[in-house]
Amino acid sequence: MGVVTETGMKTELGRIADMIQNVADRKTPLQNRLDYVGKVLAVAAIGFSGLIFAIGIWRNEDIKVMLLSAISVAVAAVPEGLPAVLTVTLAFGAQRMLKRHALVRKLTGIETLGSVSVICSDKTGTLTQNKMTVTHLLDLEQCTSVDAEQSLSPELQLMLLCAALCNDADLTEEDQENNGDPTEIALLQAVVDRGKSLESLRKSFPRVNELPFDSERKCMSTLHEIKHIPEHLQALSETFPDFVVGNYIGFTKGSIDSLLALSETSSSKAWQAQNTSRAAEGERVLSFAYRLWSTVPDTFNEENIVLLGLMSMIDPPRPEAKPAVATCLEAGIRPIMITGDHPLTALNIAQQLGITQGEAVLTGRELEPLSEKELQEKLNTYQVFARVSPEHKLRIVKALQGQNKIVAMTGDGVNDAPALKADIGVAMGITGTDVSKQAADMVLQDDNFATIVAAVEEGRIIYDNLRKFIKFSVAGNLGKIGVMLVSPLLGMPLALAPIQMLWLNLLTDGLLGFGLGLEKAEGQIMKRPPTPPDESSLGNGMT
Repeated sequence: MGVVTETGMKTELGRIADMIQNVADRKTPLQNRLDYVGKVLAVAAIGFSGLIFAIGIWRNEDIKVMLLSAISVAVAAVPEGLPAVLTVTLAFGAQRMLKRHALVRKLTGIETLGSVSVICSDKTGTLTQNKMTVTHLLDLEQCTSVDAEQSLSPELQLMLLCAALCNDADLTEEDQENNGDPTEIALLQAVVDRGKSLESLRKSFPRVNELPFDSERKCMSTLHEIKHIPEHLQALSETFPDFVVGNYIGFTKGSIDSLLALSETSSSKAWQAQNTSRAAEGERVLSFAYRLWSTVPDTFNEENIVLLGLMSMIDPPRPEAKPAVATCLEAGIRPIMITGDHPLTALNIAQQLGITQGEAVLTGRELEPLSEKELQEKLNTYQVFARVSPEHKLRIVKALQGQNKIVAMTGDGVNDAPALKADIGVAMGITGTDVSKQAADMVLQDDNFATIVAAVEEGRIIYDNLRKFIKFSVAGNLGKIGVMLVSPLLGMPLALAPIQMLWLNLLTDGLLGFGLGLEKAEGQIMKRPPTPPDESSLGNGMT
């Protein structure tokens, strides 16, 4: 049974769909450049063909011959082979990227990668290994290693029960892949390592209701019937008098800020201090709380919960992430970390990887009241954004685009889909949802930040090859047009007949151009700044 509160576009999925629809699609740098090239060449074609026709008429040449010659010159001025070379080059580029674990969904996005000046990356799984391991159990009295032999306080014992039950993951038998979120798997592993049977706990405390995790609430809650109290938990009834068979217990897990806002504790500063002590070590911290009920509540909620303790866990950086960040910096690309984790955890990982050398972190709560102008100013200073929501990601993308930056944004959740409408949206192939993959331009098959950098390198190679083809084609066409202009001015007949002009154009613009489109990378390609988005393909030494 369920209660319908909203339908259609008023639901959460409808709100996300509306955000996606309201994100205006920008032309890619390649489309802008080719538009410019097309306009320049069209004007040049009309000008040269008109001039040659006028000279021929002035010299009393046959009108029919001059008309055909003018048309052939107009055709020769435009590199007809460009669409074919472009398509083949992009297709081969997509094939090479796939070998490097980057699946490109939109061909035009390949060249856009070559112009990327900012990469906004999530932390968990992209910059880190996404292999969570619980390291410490904490309450206000003690902080113990998860593998320590010392006994736990009643609060920490109940916290382990919360970690086991307020959890949607499953541990499978050895040599089989576990099912569920890596964080929840780590929590279950910590419970099992303490000698607890997950199957026995779930039978003793069956789930009767739940409030799934929500990115705004930043917590998850479940309600359980106390059907049987295992022997090792019998002592909890002395500390928690209502913890008896027949009653119900609600468990909540989430960020410390969210749970403190829902509880009535007077020790919030002490809890924050414990949380900060582990976050400063680069560990991710989850908090746990409970509430006892004598009957099944009519409306299950998270009000008046009582904090039990904290679990800190570590997700080490990927070994290849640091060299990839260094490559970004050498290539003039600015890496930015955007995560929902604690600011100190995010800062620690960012410092380890070289994303930032400072201590500045901007949180979602601090970002919320900023105007667009103020946010753009903050973006010049901050490299790390923590405790942000998907809506904040979208604001950051728009602010960076307002600075004329080409932005690559990573994401994996349904709520990330609007932000993935950036210049290059990058979805996670392993942990990403179908919605995020559909909205993205590229899917990482290994969820690895280094793969994004490899894709940027391929994008630069493709752009360089396209510039070579345009340079080769335009130079060759100018030579043919020059011959056609000079010969009548010197009193000679037209150097090339119309059919000869078209035949040469077919040979030079077609077959020879494909070789240029498939050349390998030149040296130092990732040690130069990205191509400005407003630079023409005919610029920077092309004219």
